Amino acid sequence: MHAPPPADTPADGFGPTRAATCVAAIVAMLALDGVNSTLLVVNRGAVAGSFAAIPDEIAWLNIAYLTAKIMAFALSPRLLQRFGPWRCLLAASWGLALATAALGLTMGALGPAMACRVAQGALGGLLLVTGQSLVFALQPARRQPLLQALLALPIVVLPTTIAPALHGWSTDAHAWQLLFLPSGAIGMLGSGALAIVGGHDRPDRSTRLPGAGVCVLLALATTGFVYVLQKGARYDWFDDPGFVRACVWTLLAFAGLVLASTRAKTSLFATAVFRDARFSFGFCATFAAGFILFGSASAISLFAANVLQLAPVHVGQVTLSSSIMVALGLLSAGLVIQYTRARVELPIPLGIVLFMTSMWLLSHATPDSGRSELAVATWCRGLGMGALFMSLTMLTLGHVEQGLKAHGVALFNLGRQVGGLAGSAFVLTWLEWRVPAQTTVLSQYLVAGRPAVEAVRSALAGALVANGVDASQGPVAALAVLARALGTQAAARAFDELFLGLGAFFFVAIPVLVTIRVVLERTQRARTQPV
Repeated sequence: MHAPPPADTPADGFGPTRAATCVAAIVAMLALDGVNSTLLVVNRGAVAGSFAAIPDEIAWLNIAYLTAKIMAFALSPRLLQRFGPWRCLLAASWGLALATAALGLTMGALGPAMACRVAQGALGGLLLVTGQSLVFALQPARRQPLLQALLALPIVVLPTTIAPALHGWSTDAHAWQLLFLPSGAIGMLGSGALAIVGGHDRPDRSTRLPGAGVCVLLALATTGFVYVLQKGARYDWFDDPGFVRACVWTLLAFAGLVLASTRAKTSLFATAVFRDARFSFGFCATFAAGFILFGSASAISLFAANVLQLAPVHVGQVTLSSSIMVALGLLSAGLVIQYTRARVELPIPLGIVLFMTSMWLLSHATPDSGRSELAVATWCRGLGMGALFMSLTMLTLGHVEQGLKAHGVALFNLGRQVGGLAGSAFVLTWLEWRVPAQTTVLSQYLVAGRPAVEAVRSALAGALVANGVDASQGPVAALAVLARALGTQAAARAFDELFLGLGAFFFVAIPVLVTIRVVLERTQRARTQPV
């Protein structure tokens, strides 16, 4: 008989060096996906201009990417079982590297760019599920907290802090396409490393894949869902008849998907994973965490661009300042969980308090605030988000059986992605409603004929004439300056309310999540008790 492997020996015969190389290559490939996910965050205007496209057309670059990624989350567990994780990982890595480089070569052609975005989303989703599942399989459980913290760096830190700064620098200094060419080259290096250290698969050929009908309905339902959340604020939700029809067709597609999956007896996810109360609670909690993570990231970027009037490179730098704190929060929480006997839930309250503090600080920002004044708030947010996501990852996935790990990872990331879409939609909707309301309130104080208003307008007109404006146009130009200042102040007040609202989100979320956890734990105890 052969002696069992040592406790610290990873699965599939991987030695420590080989396993570490594999983890590093997976982190590098996930970083590539993080760069792809943040297109249009700070450079939407530049991208639209390069394709000569209107905003509604260019928005489909994001809709196509997100739709493909969510579909990949849904299909990945079955693909891994049928073809094996290593085959899926290598196919996703090489394909993602090529699709990323190809996007950098699309000069003025929107169709090929759309195809590249679909490939990036689908392959990025498959890579994320496969890579994170393999890390759980390749390393012992006692090392997972710190390893999952390392994986969270490209999953959480890069898309919300570093990648927007890279896109801003590329757009302002050269062209937005430039960033994707070196990213694709780095992806090919990472893919090569995975090919060298890769393991052997034990595919289950008996695994049934979803049929063509289920896949078509999934595509229709997912596209409609992403479209509704991305464009809801644009069409004032249900005030537009075309948008209402899109909502109806989306609901019909979801209903058809459920019916087709039931008849085919091939569910996308293994329902057994929800028998663990900790996973079910973590799945609900990660939706809330994704909501505030991506919602706050969107709000900060929009505030910097629309209120502070910063260029894309400087908008990216506002979020970049918190990247070190997010990484510190992730790694610190991972170290505490791994090397102490602390419960995995311990960092969650700290993360919530830090996030609420950061939103309260941001609610005091004004149009005259500088990047240094926002630094403390973004640092608090980064540290809190790092601690929160690290704890949620281990709470949700740490106890899932290895045979169900891919399903758990896919659902965990699906919840985060859907929560992020909902958070971004909330931010855009809030601004669509509150900026006009604040403009109406402030405009009451700018009534023509009031002595204070006339004095300011006269002073502005004099200053403009002194700087070269024609004397006959001075009063008109002064009114334009006042109108612009009014719009900026109204936007600033709306953002202040928004930041307070995001901070107060946990006053609603915490009681709901606590109730969900109590119900789930009681249900699990009742199910496990002997009759």
